[in-house]
Amino acid sequence: MKKYKGSSASKMQGVVLASAFVIPTYGYSAPVLEEVIVTAQKRAESLQDVPISVAAVGGEKIEDNFITSLDQISEYLPNVTIADSTSAEQIFIRGIGSGANEGFEQSVGTYVDGIYYGRGRSAKTGFLDMARVEVLKGPQGVLFGKNTIAGAINISTRNPSDEFEAAVNVGYEIEHKEKTIGGVISGPLTDTLKARLAVRSSEHDGWMENTYLNESTGESEEIAARLTTVWDASENLELVTKIQYTDLELGDRAAQLTKCSSAMQAAVAGIDNCQFDDETTMALTSPSGENHGYENYDSLSVGVTANWDLGEYTLTSVTGYTELSSEQALELDFTHQDNLSADPRNEEFESYSQELRITSPLGETFEYISGLYYEQSDLYRTNAFNLSNSLTRIGDNWQEGVSAAIFGSVDWNINESVTLTLGGRYTEDKKDLHKVMFFANSKTRTPSGATTVPGLGTAHDVNHSRTDKEFSPTLTVEWNPSDDHMYYFNYSEGFKAGGYDLASASGDEDEIEFDPETAKSFEVGTKATLLNGAMELNVAIFHSTFSDLQVSTFDGNYALLVGNAAEAVADGVELDFRLAVTDSLTLTGAFAYLKAEYDSYEAAQCTADQTAATPAGTTCTQDLSGEMLTFAPEQSANLGLVYTRDLSDSLKMRFSTDVNYTSEYWVAGDADPNVLEDGYAKVNSLIALAPMDEQWEVSIVAKNLTDEKTSHWGNDVPASAGSYYKYLDRTRNITFAAKYNF
Repeated sequence: MKKYKGSSASKMQGVVLASAFVIPTYGYSAPVLEEVIVTAQKRAESLQDVPISVAAVGGEKIEDNFITSLDQISEYLPNVTIADSTSAEQIFIRGIGSGANEGFEQSVGTYVDGIYYGRGRSAKTGFLDMARVEVLKGPQGVLFGKNTIAGAINISTRNPSDEFEAAVNVGYEIEHKEKTIGGVISGPLTDTLKARLAVRSSEHDGWMENTYLNESTGESEEIAARLTTVWDASENLELVTKIQYTDLELGDRAAQLTKCSSAMQAAVAGIDNCQFDDETTMALTSPSGENHGYENYDSLSVGVTANWDLGEYTLTSVTGYTELSSEQALELDFTHQDNLSADPRNEEFESYSQELRITSPLGETFEYISGLYYEQSDLYRTNAFNLSNSLTRIGDNWQEGVSAAIFGSVDWNINESVTLTLGGRYTEDKKDLHKVMFFANSKTRTPSGATTVPGLGTAHDVNHSRTDKEFSPTLTVEWNPSDDHMYYFNYSEGFKAGGYDLASASGDEDEIEFDPETAKSFEVGTKATLLNGAMELNVAIFHSTFSDLQVSTFDGNYALLVGNAAEAVADGVELDFRLAVTDSLTLTGAFAYLKAEYDSYEAAQCTADQTAATPAGTTCTQDLSGEMLTFAPEQSANLGLVYTRDLSDSLKMRFSTDVNYTSEYWVAGDADPNVLEDGYAKVNSLIALAPMDEQWEVSIVAKNLTDEKTSHWGNDVPASAGSYYKYLDRTRNITFAAKYNF
């Protein structure tokens, strides 16, 4: 009988996979791979025992490769994209995610130590001292629940050690002069209390050149810290408390004009490089004087997890509190003139959550997890849109949210090899919005008295309220013909609540409201352990349909247009493997084929060129049915190796490299050819030297070795039809690092 079971997502087409993995071993003797333990189903279990598509990145790889933010993780995970935009961080799995709109909740739920992080900006929270990052693909509507229509990112940080340990690590990046220092101290304080403190500080002066101002841009400073305690309050009760604080200051964005209209070239002096070209200097433009773009971000989170053993049952309480503050100033005309800017664009978010769940003992015919969830949140969002030096449009939004759910999942172990899992979650989400917009003098910020400004909207002071209710079921059938092979089929549904566009210039409920988004997903897969434990091979085939897909498209002037596309479909195949070739050499790889497109989207927003060709007085729309979704490359892959070697009786070496590939994809929702990101491959490598006792280590970490010039976001330049910009990814960077363990 299998020890652990759970849930997943997507469509199947035949169970012919069984014979594909019967690889003869014939006495092959290779080292056994180290088991990967995950908590994707709220229980600690082997990754190979989880009947859903899960990708995991361990804490050691995160630390060794100087991965310091969540978006860097996505480079190593096919079918996963995490990208920044002007409005919010965007997380996409299998081509499904939330667009660039402040009113959208994430389609991919992010959980840190069991606590839901509900805002896109939360992706900036300090990324340090990680145990692992798990990416669950497909709707996770039962055990994770809250807005996990495309998947969930389950992040686990390290707990205190049983014995005293301490370490300090430093890094210096030579290309952009980035300096990093961090440390950990951990161990028991008493017989029943353990603690762990992790801290990291980093700063750099910028990695892109602003050729107009002759200075660097893209600078940042960060300090992040986490205190964790584990208290054995009694023989049956354990309390885990985690407190984390992050302070992040970012300078001007690495934005570049990639195409300039003739009108822009005539109006703006000094624009002589408007092509995103590998062979040219990436000249940046930004405002002069004190109007540089910036973002100041800080966050605090507190989580208390109580595990109470009640005989063979476990009652778990997860109490969470999160708050974040983000203050931004954005340059929106992307030139050195001060024509358009968003200053300030601030966000204040606070949430409290409580989950209670009970877990049955293992090894029974019926095993289950059930629970209750409650969350209350308060959001304040302001957008000041400055038009030249005369007029400012100020929008203030106050939104209160309440979400409550009851959930449960039951495993029926029919016999020693077959398990049937049924689960469901009933959710009620309520949002109350108070929205105010007015026009003011740019210099004094006093109300101008204007009620309507052409192209900028109409002043308003409105209140709106909505409630969404949904039941999300899941069904999984798991077959284990042997200890080394598992096959599964899963059907699941997902739900993401509706809401309001917080950046709109309108107060009309019909214009700013969007409806819930729902998903139905099928998946068939296999997980195999081969070659006497030296190899693991996993395959998943999926089919997902999304109804009332929430979309946000820039209108080319001063606003985002929000609504629900009719339907989208995502089909694909994912494969990943690990292979211990020898005691010293391990290979890893993953490949994904994805066809994610709008099934029906007949009245989509036009591109700038289409709008320009439309007769005056006529509304322009385009039919995007059959068009590829944003951040949905058809192919993506990762290939890596880790090689270790003893250099002497006292010294050893470790070398690793990863090649990450993605084919072309859209970064904006109107399928404009000017914002199509070409396919590329990036190479990251590491070489490290350490003594046998691992008391110290020195390493060189190289990222984007071939210096690929890519972007993660782009769109029309506001009020400049025919002009475009992109946010550029970091170019080649090489870090010298050292670590000492006390």
